[in-house]
Amino acid sequence: MTILPSAKFGSHIVNYENIVIGHSINALLYAYANNYPLISNAYQQPSAFDYFDSSIDFSAIGLDPVTIDLNSADGVKTFGHSKLDVWQHLSFCLSLAGQLLISDKISSLRIEENILKVFAGKAKRILLSFNKLHVFDSKNIDGLEHIKPKQQIYRVHDWIDVRRAGKHEYDYLFSEDSFVKEVFFFPSDRIDGNHTDKKDIVAISYLTEQQLSDTIYSDTYARFFVKQKMQDLGIRGMKNGRNPNYPHSSPDPFKRLSIKLENRSRDMTETKVFVPETRENVAFVDKTVQDILSGINVSGTNYLLEISKKISMRDLLIK
Repeated sequence: MTILPSAKFGSHIVNYENIVIGHSINALLYAYANNYPLISNAYQQPSAFDYFDSSIDFSAIGLDPVTIDLNSADGVKTFGHSKLDVWQHLSFCLSLAGQLLISDKISSLRIEENILKVFAGKAKRILLSFNKLHVFDSKNIDGLEHIKPKQQIYRVHDWIDVRRAGKHEYDYLFSEDSFVKEVFFFPSDRIDGNHTDKKDIVAISYLTEQQLSDTIYSDTYARFFVKQKMQDLGIRGMKNGRNPNYPHSSPDPFKRLSIKLENRSRDMTETKVFVPETRENVAFVDKTVQDILSGINVSGTNYLLEISKKISMRDLLIK
């Protein structure tokens, strides 16, 4: 890295050979693997309910194997590393190595030949010179033509508070439908203390923009759908006195209140990237996490890997 005076901009330009632009785990991992600086064009960390397959090995970045077992209607479902955990680990390592450029919230980027203008904070402009840009998503980048997805798919989280339901053993439900594809039951963050038996819900769907404006894909219908799933599994509300029909016409010795769910909020994120045009000094990178991991040379000298070895998941993350 060198600093070059610039009469044109009336300030200094920081020069880099390579710069990675992106905010996904793939972008962070690519910057880590190649020891390149990274600029995030959109702050968007993964969901806490998004996991890698348990077969993916992250030892190349200093993480021990992790398996997360969740009880589902079809038995125990095993996941690997949380994507949020991996994202935090990579962000922390890149930050310690000085490779996570510009900590302020970036509003936009502009490319002019081999100059990258970064606009952050209140009228703050930072100028970077580069020989090669490695772009994972061209969103929020001016001066670069990009191809928009023909049909954007949104990952939708419907957060649902459980006001009344009996205790149950389920942590996870899955369906083949794009609407309410996954349901996670997690210890409620509305109640203080350790209470793994008091669970709230997040329902995850994958919807098009057209579906988002359709009532039958609304958060209300998501709540109805989840409630029906719970009832089908035999989940019911709390006890409400003795059942006078037991045991003659009912197998339950107690009467039960109905399940009561309330919508808390809905948030959504785009799942398809904006692909930039190809230039001599701009490359679109389309590599999977597995592809990037397999290209990391763990036997060679890598400052970032040395940092990772000194950091454990226990030190970095608070569960």
